[in-house]
Amino acid sequence: MRMKYLRSIVYASSVTRQLTTAEMERLLVNARTYNQQHQITGVLLHSGFNFMQCLEGPVDAVGKVYERVRRSSQHKDIVEYMDREMSTRSFGSWNMGLAETADSELLGLSTAAWSKAAQQPFSFESPVGLELLKVFWNMRQQAA
Repeated sequence: MRMKYLRSIVYASSVTRQLTTAEMERLLVNARTYNQQHQITGVLLHSGFNFMQCLEGPVDAVGKVYERVRRSSQHKDIVEYMDREMSTRSFGSWNMGLAETADSELLGLSTAAWSKAAQQPFSFESPVGLELLKVFWNMRQQAA
C-alpha cells in the first residue's frame, strides 16, 4: 500500500501595491476559510510589499492554491524556493498563520539552502531553509 503524500511549497513574492490592514485581514479570513475546507496548512510571513509563504496539504489542493497565486495580478516577482512531497506537515495546526517580519528576516530565510540537492544524497530530512522557517515560526509563537 502506497503512503499518501502531501505537497509543500515555499515561495516569496511582492505585491503590486501595499495592502491596508483591512485588506490583510480580509485576505487572511478568506485564506483560512479556503484552507480549512481543502485541508491546507501553512504560514505567511509579511513585510511591507514582500511575502514568504509555506503551503502544505493534499497534492492537488496545494497545486490549485499555488496556481491561483501565480496567476494573480496582485503578485509579482514570485520566487519558488521549495516544491516537494512530504509525509508529515511542518505547520499542521495553522490553516494560515501570519507573522509580520523585518525585511532582514525575510532576506535571511530566502538565502537559506532550500534545495534537496544541497543535502546528503538520499537524505529524507527537510531542506535547511524549511528547518529555519520552522525555527523562526516557533520563536515567533513563543514570543507572542
